[in-house]
Amino acid sequence: MKALAALLRQTTLVKTSLAAMLVAALTFASSELYQLTQPKGPGVIGIVWQPDNATVGISGDWDKLGARQLLVQWTAVDDQSFIPGTDLPNVPVLPDWARIGQQPWAQEVILGLAGYFSENRSRDNIEQLAVLSAQMAKVKTPLNVTGWYFPAEVDPSWSRAKELPALLAKLPRPLWISVYDGAN
Repeated sequence: MKALAALLRQTTLVKTSLAAMLVAALTFASSELYQLTQPKGPGVIGIVWQPDNATVGISGDWDKLGARQLLVQWTAVDDQSFIPGTDLPNVPVLPDWARIGQQPWAQEVILGLAGYFSENRSRDNIEQLAVLSAQMAKVKTPLNVTGWYFPAEVDPSWSRAKELPALLAKLPRPLWISVYDGAN
């Protein structure tokens, strides 16, 4: 009888141990499965677009990557406007701003102002770009503009960079600029 009782205790212990291991394995597996099925955070918050004559028809499915913000590098470049209603001549084909503003990847737009393709030309004409940018910012667009971008690039070697706060004081806010360090 003692042998039978000992055997039953061992069998019960084995069954209990197996059941505990099975519960632990199922808990771990379900936790891992839960993690795999949860949506990931957006891989991309927004996109940057440098309008030119070849890309005025911008389109894409960037929202599938998570993008909902669009930074437009400029609305005027080399003394031509990408938006109607300015004193500048328009580019040959204007972007369809109404369509762009309805895109899921352009729900919030940081709108670039006036610039030049040439960095040196931008720096040589920074005062004029600041004045023109203030005018460009007043032109109404069908976009949800949440910020502004002044497209002149700044780096430590540019001695006039310290003048920017005064030059850009009349531009709307929030205002973005591009900076880099060419020494690195």
